Amino acid sequence: MRQRNFVYITQMYCISCVTNLNYFKAWFSIC
Repeated sequence: MRQRNFVYITQMYCISCVTNLNYFKAWFSIC
């Protein structure tokens, strides 16, 4: 159960990282 929770947290972190990266790229292309 703990291992599964860790994987879930890692996936959520990766998703937020990718979203932030896409946001940064979009903001950079505007400038």
